[in-house]
Amino acid sequence: MARRFGRRGQTRLLVGLDIYLPIKYSARELQLKKFWSNPFATPTFESNIRTGALLKSVRIRFVRKSEKKYGWVRANLIAGNKEAWYAHLIEFGTGSYYTGTGSKSKKQPYEIRPKNKKSLFFAGVMREVIVHPGIKPQSFMRSAFDASSDRAIRAFADYIRVRLPKEIKKLNP
Repeated sequence: MARRFGRRGQTRLLVGLDIYLPIKYSARELQLKKFWSNPFATPTFESNIRTGALLKSVRIRFVRKSEKKYGWVRANLIAGNKEAWYAHLIEFGTGSYYTGTGSKSKKQPYEIRPKNKKSLFFAGVMREVIVHPGIKPQSFMRSAFDASSDRAIRAFADYIRVRLPKEIKKLNP
C-alpha cells in the first residue's frame, strides 16, 4: 500500500513570478524529479537503511488532470512497491502504536498464533500464543518531504526564471 503526500501551491509560485508560463509537462517533471531524486537524504533515514528497497521504491507521480483543468501542477511523493510493501507499517506503526486512520488496525496489541504447528519458537522459547505490542511508527515520509519540498520549489522557481525569456520569445516571435 503506497502512501501519498502531495504539495500544492504551484499557483502561488507562478503568481510570485507575476506571469503564468505554459511550460511543457516534461520540463516540469524533469526539474522536480531532479531535485526530489533523493528526498530521504536525512541522517536519521540514512542510518536505518538495510537493503535499500524502501529507498528505491520512492517515486514522484504527477496528476495531469489538474494541469489541463485548473492550470496548476500537483506532484505526489509515493513510497512502497512489490519489494517494499511495508512502507506504511514503518510510517504509521502497527498494533497499539498505530497512528493512521485505516480501519484494519484495532490500535491494540495483537496475538500471533501458529498456523501449522502447536507452538511457536522465538528466541529459544516455545509458546502457544505470543502477544505482540506492535511496532512504533518511524515517520520518514513526512519529515523527509517537509525537509525537501521547499528546496525543490526554490529550484523550480530558479528554473522558471531562466526559462521565462525563452518561452516569451516563443509566444512573441
